[in-house]
Amino acid sequence: MLTEQGFYLTTTSVSLPIYGPFSSSLTAQADLNSTGDAGDLTINTRQLLVRDGAEGSSTTFGAGKGGDLTVNATDSVQLIGESTNGQLPSGLNTQARRNSTGDAGDLTINTRQLLVRDGAEGSSTTFGAGKGGDLTVNATDFVQLIGESTDGQFGSSLTATTRQVATGNAGSLTINTDELLIQDGAEATVSSFGEGVAGNFGITARSVRLDKGKVIAQARSGNGGSLKLDIPDLLLMRHGSEISTTAGTAQKGGNGGNIDLDSEFIIAVPEENSDITANAFSGSGGKVRINATGVFGIAPISRKDLERLRPNDLDPRHLPTNEIIAISQQNPSLSGTVDLNTPNIEPNSGLVSLPVVPVDTQVSQACTPGGSQQQSEFVVTGRGGLPQNPGEALNTDAVQVGLVTLNPQIDRPSTPSVSTNSISSRQTHIVEAQGWEIAANGEVILTANANTVTPHNSWQNTANCRS
Repeated sequence: MLTEQGFYLTTTSVSLPIYGPFSSSLTAQADLNSTGDAGDLTINTRQLLVRDGAEGSSTTFGAGKGGDLTVNATDSVQLIGESTNGQLPSGLNTQARRNSTGDAGDLTINTRQLLVRDGAEGSSTTFGAGKGGDLTVNATDFVQLIGESTDGQFGSSLTATTRQVATGNAGSLTINTDELLIQDGAEATVSSFGEGVAGNFGITARSVRLDKGKVIAQARSGNGGSLKLDIPDLLLMRHGSEISTTAGTAQKGGNGGNIDLDSEFIIAVPEENSDITANAFSGSGGKVRINATGVFGIAPISRKDLERLRPNDLDPRHLPTNEIIAISQQNPSLSGTVDLNTPNIEPNSGLVSLPVVPVDTQVSQACTPGGSQQQSEFVVTGRGGLPQNPGEALNTDAVQVGLVTLNPQIDRPSTPSVSTNSISSRQTHIVEAQGWEIAANGEVILTANANTVTPHNSWQNTANCRS
């Protein structure tokens, strides 16, 4: 919808791919000979996808101010890749073109998730005498800047900058999010490649991870911008990452910008050449103030390492260590300051000092045979005591063993009295039966003695074998 205030696009999703030889675009601009301001461009959507060299832009070529570009995407904004010829990155831009005298418009992105990858960009740029516009990102979940273009010519970026031919100052960059990730050659920058000064850069995020990533507010010949980072949890720097407000990168004048960093923990992996710098070539070095509960793996540069820097070299990147630096290369007396504030915690507080000479300890004499102290006891309790063999079960019919109490003190061994009373016992011998009897009730009784048997005459006559 086109109104007097500008162009408004409201939809559920917007996709700007490439069609044919030309990139798709949504544009509001003021032409070369115009004196009026360019109109504003506002996109309201749930998801915005800009890829393959497409762009949404607001541009001025003349004396008027460029229009503002505002994106309100309730879910996500994705800026991906470049044109097929590798000349144009996909992106959202506000610009003041070369020979223009007007200021560039502001770029504002409001969303939950912002992804910029494979060389795409979100930028506010001036090529002329006007001031660069401000770039503001509000992403409630995360902002991710990942990777470079196919040929490695440019990395994915969020930037507010002035180009080399410009005389104006760069705009500011503000990022508000929960998690910020910058990796694989990507960068977030406010910079001046012309005669103007770099803008200010503010980051508010719960955590920031830089993995071969850059956060920069620097100037080629003017003053470096100021950089403020408010990170409640963690700042992690890996693989040559950089935070910089260096000035005079073209070996010209300009003072280094200031770095104000507040974080719970700052961690840099040793020997990965990640640095925090606020240097200057011939001007004054900047001021670096860091407040953190713990800083690990990175520290202010030592004098020894400082002497190893090559003459006229602002960049300590050739040193493999991780440094915090604020120096003036040409005027050591103008070097900046590094103020590293960590809690004044004494690690040795509350610890007990151990004696240098060990205490001569003695073994207790309680077990000495015949000693005067209480002697040791071995007590077996229970109905049957212990079995003779460990593998056997307890025998509940075993003889009960009583407890024995020793006298508290024994002067000499004593022999207990032994009872000599004999116990009479009658032994019974088992005799083999020799006979048997029949009782009156008919039972057979075995007897020890043989029975006397009286022979009986048979009523039968004995057979006569001879007959």
